Amino acid sequence: MRLPADFSHWALQPGAGMSSYNGTSQHKVDDKGRVSVPAALRHAVEALSSRKTIHITRSGQFPCLECHDLSFIARKTEEFRERQIRGEMRPEDQREKARLFGIAKAADWDGNGRIVLPKDLAEAVGITDECVFYGQGVYFEIWEPKRFAYEQAKILDLPVWEPVE
Repeated sequence: MRLPADFSHWALQPGAGMSSYNGTSQHKVDDKGRVSVPAALRHAVEALSSRKTIHITRSGQFPCLECHDLSFIARKTEEFRERQIRGEMRPEDQREKARLFGIAKAADWDGNGRIVLPKDLAEAVGITDECVFYGQGVYFEIWEPKRFAYEQAKILDLPVWEPVE
């Protein structure tokens, strides 16, 4: 199932003072687990962290992957350090730390803008031969297309349908 052509868009354009991750786009995943990261997302990552690296983990809320730039990870590291020093770590902080640091993997893109999706993380959320990149402002998500369509329908309170094949 492919998203309609008019559904594939990106609000960020290269050189547009990118400060957030916006847009939706569907891409093929090759046999080696490589996928092209949309150019607008790559430009935003570089603008926010000056690196060609994303930090990939499982979402704590949805059946998808969550991707952060390294400046976000640095801020979260400092935030957790401060809470720990003050003795203010909560159980939910421990869960978030485990998700952001324990199971996460770093991925650098190559000269063609491709990353290798960590196999264990991709399998955990059902990503095989296609995926959907979905901007969430301060981070972006990577979804298995059918799960994405289903969850979007629920979130946006749209009718949930199964395509006829």
